[in-house]
Amino acid sequence: MDPKSSPWQSRFELKTCAAADIATAIPAAKPGIAVIYSKAKGEETIHLVIDSRAGSLRDLCAKRLETAKLPADAPLTVSYKIIAPADQSPDAVSACCREQVIVAGALRRELRPAMR
Repeated sequence: MDPKSSPWQSRFELKTCAAADIATAIPAAKPGIAVIYSKAKGEETIHLVIDSRAGSLRDLCAKRLETAKLPADAPLTVSYKIIAPADQSPDAVSACCREQVIVAGALRRELRPAMR
């Protein structure tokens, strides 16, 4: 079975929402990873891959949507995954951050051809 036969969003278990809806879709104060992309003529263009480490993914996405040089004419989509520690111990937070870095790196490698 070819692992790339399914969309990357489902392979990485990402949820998807419109960029305008991140305030309601992404939980507040939870860390995680996100991919901001646009679709034009059936082709995806990846703009950003974000890992929030121990910070709020929703706040970081909102900040990057405001400050990054993104196309104004294309509707943006955000695919995200919350990767939060079970407890707030230093070891759990460190493991959570490490997992985010690993997953974000794998996303960047796979999505490199579609990045602008």
